[in-house]
Amino acid sequence: MSAWGFDVAVVHDGNAAWECLSANPPPSLAIVDWEMPLPICSYCKRIRNDQNYWERVEVYVTEHTDAKFTHGICPTCLEAAKAEFEKEDAVSEPPRGRT
Repeated sequence: MSAWGFDVAVVHDGNAAWECLSANPPPSLAIVDWEMPLPICSYCKRIRNDQNYWERVEVYVTEHTDAKFTHGICPTCLEAAKAEFEKEDAVSEPPRGRT
């Protein structure tokens, strides 16, 4: 990039990257390679934001990108949901043969 006349700035965290991008004057070209790990809960898959608040993946990604989400259910989760519903139905049904 330097050979083409561009200044190269290498930063190692999001705050430093933001400072570089919001400088006056801003860079004429920015190539951002985000390799920072996201703090994600291994159980519920929520992501911890910069204010230490845990939010759903969809909320976090929507707030930080132009991504849009639709929701569906994958085959594995569908089978698990069916099994859970059948279990709940079996518990809530009155015993057969009694009135």
